Amino acid sequence: MSDDDLLDRLPTSYAVALRLERDDASAELISRALGLPVEAVPGHLAVAHAKLAALGHGSGTASFE
Repeated sequence: MSDDDLLDRLPTSYAVALRLERDDASAELISRALGLPVEAVPGHLAVAHAKLAALGHGSGTASFE
């Protein structure tokens, strides 16, 4: 299963956050895209990585290699 297939299985806000992070977007850009306070981005990304890991993507790190 490709990285994008795994991301497509996540709730939209988590998938968007991880795709933006993968593309080196800043926390400010991610916050604007998701309508979150910038302070909430690290926590949102942490949950997104945990959900991705639960789908079987190893460690769920930002590196989608």
